[in-house]
Amino acid sequence: MLNPGETLLERPSATDITAAAKYTAKYANGTQVGLLGASVEPARATIQDAGGGRFRRELAPLSNFGVLRVQQLMDDRGSYLGGFASGMYQTGQEGRTAEVQALDGVYKTEDRSGLVEATLSRSQVGLKEAQDQGWRGRLRGHQDWSSGWGVELQAINASRTYNPNDVGYLNRADEQRIFAEVVRDWDSTWGVLRRREVGFNHTAARDQAGHVFQRNFNAWAKTDFTNFVSLWGGMGVDVAVEDDRELRTYADPIKKYLARPSYPYANLGFDTQGNRPWYVRVNASRSWQEGGPSTDTTLFQILKPTSSTEVQLTTSLTRDEGELKWLETPVATPIVGLRRLSQFDQSLRVAYAFSPTFTLQLFSQWLAANWNFRDLKHYANDQMLVPGLPLDQPPGTAPQTAFSYRTWNLNLIARWEFKPGSTFFLVYTHGSSTDALINDRASLAPRPDLAILRRLPSDDVVQAKISWLFR
Repeated sequence: MLNPGETLLERPSATDITAAAKYTAKYANGTQVGLLGASVEPARATIQDAGGGRFRRELAPLSNFGVLRVQQLMDDRGSYLGGFASGMYQTGQEGRTAEVQALDGVYKTEDRSGLVEATLSRSQVGLKEAQDQGWRGRLRGHQDWSSGWGVELQAINASRTYNPNDVGYLNRADEQRIFAEVVRDWDSTWGVLRRREVGFNHTAARDQAGHVFQRNFNAWAKTDFTNFVSLWGGMGVDVAVEDDRELRTYADPIKKYLARPSYPYANLGFDTQGNRPWYVRVNASRSWQEGGPSTDTTLFQILKPTSSTEVQLTTSLTRDEGELKWLETPVATPIVGLRRLSQFDQSLRVAYAFSPTFTLQLFSQWLAANWNFRDLKHYANDQMLVPGLPLDQPPGTAPQTAFSYRTWNLNLIARWEFKPGSTFFLVYTHGSSTDALINDRASLAPRPDLAILRRLPSDDVVQAKISWLFR
């Protein structure tokens, strides 16, 4: 956080790994072990104070990580019992500690037509003298029949204080979720159609306080043609709920909820033969929100000009006319508005094999996003929004309502397998970004908007990694 009169001059886009090591082993009795350790350097920003002086401020302390995974195979069908433990330990008086332990298992039937999965995990996270403990359980069952019918059921129960995100990532805790799906598959040729599938699923979820934050009904269909082209589509509706995440109060003792109306959506896509030199997959989706439609379109391509070269291109375009979203402001009362968004995301991945043991890979991503807010309202209670700004908005001021973000990330990886099972990696990483405003209309012109990233200061890192197989 910046104090009054301070200006942020420079900050790292990512923290640097000082050192890391990994050990894996497989034993004849079916036991598998994986162990990972890493140390991450402190992250510091350069700040200028009101008098023009410059100084460094620590954003994240020195952090040490450890992960242990043990798995015991129970049969030749893939059934297993497993255990997991991880830890993150930060230095300093304000350093946090995070530990996660989990038990999991999978049972597959003898004909492999059915399975049951179960996971039970626990977390203990926070400052050394004040830590929160949480838990999460997950149960999944799946069964296919020779008639072409299939059923899947999932149940998740996670406490509000469950938090594995210092080592892994989970998009949310504090939930009780049920998912059910029925699928019918016809694995036979019918005219030009080679295989057809239809399915219906339903998701219902609430938090531990009993507020329903997701209710969804979804139907879909897919068919393969005799020329191996595939076509799919679906539609559904998200039923009215109380959103417990959008207002960003999930860490408060009592959460605030944003009432959302029902809205329908639909999607359509196709892909071409996967064994050709040029593969194409297109997917488009649209939902009808309160302030207008939201449309997402993705084009994915794989080109194989030679046997040793592969090029992957992913192009995504997003256009939202008016989704109800939270507006970040310094005041305590949450403010929301209809957000108009334009976003362009382009990634390029190139792989070239000089030989079976020496390869070179390039990955580059360009992202540009521009958005604004209109029809501002502020939170009154869980079922009501009041037009205009709240009373705690300083007199004579107005929140910023137009934003932009542009970033360019580049990775170049050289891989050399100098002996069977033992590999040396050399990695170069380049990153640059800016939140300078493009315009206040939420529109984009990707080529000129992204060109500025070539002239901005960047983070450039070179890393080396070696993997050695002991036999």
